[in-house]
Amino acid sequence: MKKKSKLIIIIVSVLLLTIGIAIPITTGIKKTQQIKKEQAIKVAETKRLQDKAKVDKIIEDKRIADKVISDKIIAEKVEAQRVADKKIADENARIAKIASDKIVDEKLRLAKIESTRIANEKTQSVSATTNSSSVTILNYTIDGKYISACNYPNGATLQFKIGQTLRIKGNLINGATERVMMSMMDSIAKDAYNSDSKDILMTSVGGGDITIVPEKYDWDSSYKFYIVVSN
Repeated sequence: MKKKSKLIIIIVSVLLLTIGIAIPITTGIKKTQQIKKEQAIKVAETKRLQDKAKVDKIIEDKRIADKVISDKIIAEKVEAQRVADKKIADENARIAKIASDKIVDEKLRLAKIESTRIANEKTQSVSATTNSSSVTILNYTIDGKYISACNYPNGATLQFKIGQTLRIKGNLINGATERVMMSMMDSIAKDAYNSDSKDILMTSVGGGDITIVPEKYDWDSSYKFYIVVSN
């Protein structure tokens, strides 16, 4: 009986000892596994953050590159617009200067014509000399499209005696052209008008008119002179 009791005590002691050893071992294994799991989670999170940082950097680099390209395109457009605006402004200034120069030239031409007209306005009826061999000269200048100067005012009456001569002398400059028209055939000799010298010999009492037409057909700028032939 005593032997049995001892045996039971021994068995219980062994079991208790075994359980006491097994519990710490199991707890250590679980703790180790937990640490490894936590470490694996940390490694995964670290890798995730690193990957995210790489992606974020790629996105940021692309954003910066796109902005640089966009800023360059905008700058090029602004510069192109500036150049285009400058060309337009320069062209408008050039056209304005041309127009201004034309206005000034036209004013100077009209002033010159007016000066000539005023200087001769008291000579609306001009008599040739009584010398039967005298020559009266009608002298004028056509500058481009206009009569810029004339020694007789537009509309003047030129008086002659039979046998006197009217010489027409036109000075054509700047590509000017003209047409001289006469309606006084009864007062001049047949073939008396020399087309080279433009001399007109008065042969009989009468009269008519002479019209000088710039550009051959510019009637608005033409000058007309009235001819009177007497004994």
